[in-house]
Amino acid sequence: MQPRQLPDGLLEARIRGQAEAHLFLVEVATYPERRLVEQVLGDSALAWLNRRVLPKLYASGWTDEQINEQQTFTDGRIVPGTKKIRRLKQKRADYRLRYTRDFPIAIVEAKPSYKTAGEGLQQAKDYAQILDLKFAYTTNGHEIIEFDFLTGLERFVDTFPSPDELWQHFRAGAGLADDKIAEQLLTPYFSPGFHRRYYQETAINRAVQAIL
Repeated sequence: MQPRQLPDGLLEARIRGQAEAHLFLVEVATYPERRLVEQVLGDSALAWLNRRVLPKLYASGWTDEQINEQQTFTDGRIVPGTKKIRRLKQKRADYRLRYTRDFPIAIVEAKPSYKTAGEGLQQAKDYAQILDLKFAYTTNGHEIIEFDFLTGLERFVDTFPSPDELWQHFRAGAGLADDKIAEQLLTPYFSPGFHRRYYQETAINRAVQAIL
């Protein structure tokens, strides 16, 4: 799981008669605290993603530079109350895939193995629409479901597509037959170190596509 954040302890054990190994987390704290439960849940998600989902992305040719993991893209809607203002839960994507640094192309949502991949599909589609991405994927580590917003097709796939395969799918669906125009769409447009909000990145990419 390196160089990503690790729990204090991570044990992998295989129960006799079962093919799949099970992961067990160990968290160490001086005093029991309520936040420890949240930390265990968060670490469980990270362990699952790194052991069951991330290797599938690597196997399809995606690199760390192309994978934004556990990325929060909204601060949570502010809701006024009678005594104080509260903020709703942030929206966080398990994985946002980028064909290039400035061109995000897909979202991946992961569910634990005891759930079906389909249980994460609506969330993946919702996040993809917010981020203006044309491909949404959901997986439970075994099944992978793809939703293509360009064609409206939903299907099970055996593996994640490679970056180049997904780019070609995008070009075909968006009608980008001209190689020169496609190359211009991928031209870097900001300096490293400048942090953009998701809606700023979406607006820039929409404007560039409209011009081209």
